Amino acid sequence: YVSVGYGANYAHYDYLRGPSLFSPRISTTLSPSKAWRLRASASRDVSAPGAEEFLPPSSAEYLPPQRTFSPISNAGLRTQAQRNYELDLERVLNGAALAMRVFDQRIQDQTVTVFGLRRETPSSLGHYYVGSAGDAAVRGIGFTFTHALSSNVRGSVDYSVASADWTGAVIAPVEYAV
Repeated sequence: YVSVGYGANYAHYDYLRGPSLFSPRISTTLSPSKAWRLRASASRDVSAPGAEEFLPPSSAEYLPPQRTFSPISNAGLRTQAQRNYELDLERVLNGAALAMRVFDQRIQDQTVTVFGLRRETPSSLGHYYVGSAGDAAVRGIGFTFTHALSSNVRGSVDYSVASADWTGAVIAPVEYAV
């Protein structure tokens, strides 16, 4: 009747100042009967600006080049931290399920990527800049209808609506001498 899930991701990037990145998550599901499920989850996802550049491509036979990004401001690179909270209520019907969820996301130092900022030299082609665009808070509600179309195929329709509040940070760009 009760299940608990948990996990975490750990990452370390030597170009960041400060501690390594730790992203824990936990969820619990309560099933008082076969027809009803209540699920609560919480997670924290910390990511480094430009970190996706270091992931090897899934279909190409080459590795990405060395770091081709720089901080957009004199403040340096900041990690993005996102906290997620979700509460789901699901009603299981004959071959189908109807679910409603409410969610809350808080993003601190949201990462922004800027391409094409400087193109006067051939070596800057493909180079981009990353920085922080400030903080954001997102709250919303969602509805999902899922139905088994056959024994091996399941289809679903999901609708979500949310409101967001953004607190922008004024970032002074790095000045370059030409």
